[in-house]
Amino acid sequence: MMMEGLTRALRLEFSSMRERWLSLFFYLLVPAIIVFIYYASTKNIINWGSYASLNLRLYDIFASGVFSIIIMFVTIQLMVLRIVGERAPYGTLDRELIAISRSGVYFGKLFANFFLVLLQVIIIYLFGYVILSAKNYGNPTSILLILLLVGVFGLILGFVISVFSKNKEQAIQLVPFFILVLLLFSGILIPLEQMPSSMKLVAENMPLTLGQQSLQIISLDGAGFEDIQFNILKFLVWIIVLVLIGLVKFKLERKK
Repeated sequence: MMMEGLTRALRLEFSSMRERWLSLFFYLLVPAIIVFIYYASTKNIINWGSYASLNLRLYDIFASGVFSIIIMFVTIQLMVLRIVGERAPYGTLDRELIAISRSGVYFGKLFANFFLVLLQVIIIYLFGYVILSAKNYGNPTSILLILLLVGVFGLILGFVISVFSKNKEQAIQLVPFFILVLLLFSGILIPLEQMPSSMKLVAENMPLTLGQQSLQIISLDGAGFEDIQFNILKFLVWIIVLVLIGLVKFKLERKK
């Protein structure tokens, strides 16, 4: 019964994607353009400080942070209206719930949009690391895995925001708040070494920090899977916790 409901939910979500193909194409295209603009602005060789002898570009140094931010922002935006935008009186959520369980609807939307995240990750990797050649001394599979985890976290965070929001305006307003909090604790704006010890402990375990630091040590230091396995475990904990929080809230909703 659960699998039948999930299959129905997947079909409905894929049908919705076909209707929204133009906006989804925009979601996929714009990040690639941003990567190209970033490359064009930062391709000069660094000739100062400790990087002077490494023949690195600004593009290489900051690629891990920029790619993580792009994927995080796009995937949150992708999902932030998937539930709140479909609630009555204008949406179709109530009609879907007549034939499909809340669990089926919840996971159907997540699984269907996962394929968009996977496509987004592949595009960012191809543009950032292959076509525009960001420095990478590590395993491409590890790079793709971390980018995918960042994308999946953003996907689920956007979905959870949507589940908890009362209207579209509230959902859209919450996105910059979460993005800014993740940025402040990522080490990209404020070096982790400059933070108080208690704040540093929190920051080191935030998803954007885990993604950015993992990508950096893989690409610039040539780290292997064993060097990032604890970061991957922390990512999975974040993802599972968010999925459960959103699912419990969605299942406990009652019609007014």
